[in-house]
Amino acid sequence: MNSAFNTRDQTKPRLVMLSGSCAGIGKSTLAEGLTHRLEEAGATVDLFGEHQIFARADFVDVAEAPRSREFPTPELFLPTYTRVFDGFRAANAWGVFDWHCAGMAADLPWAMRDHARLTRLAWMYESSRRTWIPSS
Repeated sequence: MNSAFNTRDQTKPRLVMLSGSCAGIGKSTLAEGLTHRLEEAGATVDLFGEHQIFARADFVDVAEAPRSREFPTPELFLPTYTRVFDGFRAANAWGVFDWHCAGMAADLPWAMRDHARLTRLAWMYESSRRTWIPSS
């Protein structure tokens, strides 16, 4: 088995976020297929589908904000994603998303008005990801 796909080393949790230009291009199908293959290889996998954004307890802060017309900010996104990623790490699980945080944030009013804040969110996300996923 290719070492990049080695699921036996549970000390190295992995994160996969899929992004695409529109609905119906296969992100969910790819995420489900990857999840199935990883599980067949013995990995623990948490498939986080886009439809779960408003249902997962660890994502409640971001999910509740639009309901009150208060859109989530970069300062709210980072702790939320940290909680999600920490859950994957605690479970020694792969996190497979059929969506990407930058794509979700790009649709919010503040990101459309202020590209610098969206860039800062991407930088904060990238910085947290580096500390979460050990390098090979």
